Amino acid sequence: MISKKQQMFFVATLVFGVTSYLGAAPQVTDIILESVDYETFFTASDTDIGDTSQGATTSYGGGGLGLNADWAIDGGLSSCCNPANSLLPNPGGRLEILLDTTVNMSGYDITHMVNTTGWNGSNRTNHQYLVELRTVGGDYTELLNVAVGGENDLVNEPVAIENPGVQLTINDDGGGLLGTGIEAVRFTFHNDNGGTTPEAIQEIDIFGVPGPPLPPTTQYAWKLSGLGDWNSQQSWKPVTGPGTLPNSTGHTAQFGNSIQASSTVTVDQSVTVNRIEFDNPDNSYVIAGLGKVNLEGDSSGPTNPSIEVSSGSHVFQAAVNLKADTAVTVTSGDLRFDGQVDLMGNALSLSGNTQLNHSVVDTVGGGSVTLLSGDVTGEGTLSGDVNNQSA
Repeated sequence: MISKKQQMFFVATLVFGVTSYLGAAPQVTDIILESVDYETFFTASDTDIGDTSQGATTSYGGGGLGLNADWAIDGGLSSCCNPANSLLPNPGGRLEILLDTTVNMSGYDITHMVNTTGWNGSNRTNHQYLVELRTVGGDYTELLNVAVGGENDLVNEPVAIENPGVQLTINDDGGGLLGTGIEAVRFTFHNDNGGTTPEAIQEIDIFGVPGPPLPPTTQYAWKLSGLGDWNSQQSWKPVTGPGTLPNSTGHTAQFGNSIQASSTVTVDQSVTVNRIEFDNPDNSYVIAGLGKVNLEGDSSGPTNPSIEVSSGSHVFQAAVNLKADTAVTVTSGDLRFDGQVDLMGNALSLSGNTQLNHSVVDTVGGGSVTLLSGDVTGEGTLSGDVNNQSA
């Protein structure tokens, strides 16, 4: 082991070997080197939010030795030197620690991490990896590039007397949070140590608290190419928070650029939304099925329902019911209604290139259709008052 004075020396020199990617100024502190026996000298937590006992799981890819990655978050330090109970990643290997968001859907606020390596060789005590955080429903963001050990590191490795190890802490230099609303932590291992054997990961402890509850999402993005079911949660990605699929008066269904081929969205059971958005110039969306698409006002607003086409050519084969005054706006591209549209006593306004290839009926009475701009064509019949303001 080393003295406290020596530890502070290593902390000071490491600052030059760490690159921060966030304004929170994450840093490595409290670097402790053990030259005799890491297993008895260091401790590991089994109550941190990144532990298997707390519902966290792992995913690893990239090869190496000891590929049971759950050993790295099991709350204990395995004895040297059995690869079956350690993770010795190849360069480029990626370890994901997936926090339990079934209990805390809003993710976790991360305060700090304590990471431990150890083996019977000094080079395997290295900490050389990129740390990234992923927010709930979001993408990974780079947090910190750690370089402890190896040829270019200013911090000396412990002397390999028996089973040496290194334990370090990652935190925010201002005492704040490393990240908020986090659902996963990813480590990408560099092993930039002159081609010698990689570090031996013994334990990664992640400390934090459940984040504040997120409001349920109101926006959902379609994510499937080809054939998909509107009423399947697997077809959608919540945009702003936890949720399942769009089927409420306050929901928006987004059909955007994520698909790589045209998509048919089946509506075999009727659905309700407030707003539908199409924006894909290369691939078409077809809304089809025996169910109906009900457009309703948002009771929390209230906001009248709408359909907007920003780009591309898209089709409603399923029937559409208007349960409030509805605006259809096509700013670029075109929109076809090959299924029946029922005004249900409400006003429908049309802007842009629209085709009505089926009947527009009014089963309640008192509804109207207003042509604001663009070309409205098709072979369908119109019921209710028709106002042409596009001339």
